[in-house]
Amino acid sequence: MKYSQYGNRSLTDIKDRYKSYIKQIIDFLSDTLQAFKLKQEDLIEIKDNITDHRNQEKFEEVWSALGKLNLQRRAFYDMVHINLITYFEAFNKDFFLKVYLSKPKLLLKKNKHIKKGEKDKMLDYREILNLSTYEEIVFHMAYEQVESYGHLNIDKLNDELVNKFDLDLSKNFDAWEELRENYYRRNVVVHNKSQVSKLYADKMGCPEEIGHGLRNNPKYIRVIRSNLDKYIDFIYDAITTKLNV
Repeated sequence: MKYSQYGNRSLTDIKDRYKSYIKQIIDFLSDTLQAFKLKQEDLIEIKDNITDHRNQEKFEEVWSALGKLNLQRRAFYDMVHINLITYFEAFNKDFFLKVYLSKPKLLLKKNKHIKKGEKDKMLDYREILNLSTYEEIVFHMAYEQVESYGHLNIDKLNDELVNKFDLDLSKNFDAWEELRENYYRRNVVVHNKSQVSKLYADKMGCPEEIGHGLRNNPKYIRVIRSNLDKYIDFIYDAITTKLNV
């Protein structure tokens, strides 16, 4: 992506776009839940209408279809969870890219997640020569900065916000603990077959839960949506007020 493709977007545009994306996912959730419900009702009606108990094969076929439907429903909830947290990560990249383009001096602050003994990556001469304008140089630096956010967990992201913007989510964002749990549960879904991992247990302070299954449901998914909406609004209000952008 080049500066010319991104420079005209405003922070308000980015906020509204991601809230729209999240709403579309929840609308899709509602539509799909209705389709699951109708399919289940059809199968139950077929099962109830099997009056000939000698038709064991048909009876077992319907029960098998109901079992598959439940598995599909659970997989769908997990898919929605994963997508919502992916939008959380994408929003952070897009939003803070625009922030850095608006306030380039923020790029001079040392990254909190750089390990001791390491240095922040600087542009070399060849990279500079390949960039034609000051705006392109700033964009390149800002883009590399926010790309690194994709490798940070939510706690390390908060460390960056404290370092760069003096903004501590753990102290100022009301839904911090819930959103943090939403984030780490996503990792459990993706990497540990929805069973509580040691990382999740350590982060949530529940070592006795290691190995226990976590199941998503529509109510939990809507909580994630609510927390993401609150987060996007909070970040937008806090950053635009603090930086006057």
